[in-house]
Amino acid sequence: MIRNADAPDVLVEALRRATELGLLLSQTRVHELLRHWGALGELAKIEEVLGAMPLGGVPYNNVTAYIVIRTAVNQGAQDKAEYYAEAMVQRQVRLTASTLRMLQLGRDRQQAAQQQQQLQ
Repeated sequence: MIRNADAPDVLVEALRRATELGLLLSQTRVHELLRHWGALGELAKIEEVLGAMPLGGVPYNNVTAYIVIRTAVNQGAQDKAEYYAEAMVQRQVRLTASTLRMLQLGRDRQQAAQQQQQLQ
């Protein structure tokens, strides 16, 4: 329903009020929605939901980290990818080899773009 309506605000409200409403939200389902928005390049929607996940009892894990970092890298937002990588590590979330490769890919792209600009 949330995915079809493309309504992250509904998910955020459910996460914020999970205890009050007696909701038990599935980490798998939340990740499914994050992946969907990531495939669409909707980093802002992912960020909106990320902020509410702990309130709804849905902890961050290595899958959460990969989804947000991959989306940021794919959108050319390397600064946000680096921010989320650091934030996840501070929250004791292990970054997988795939996530670290994605971060490095983003760094390499950023460096190549900077070199290209210098040549022009």
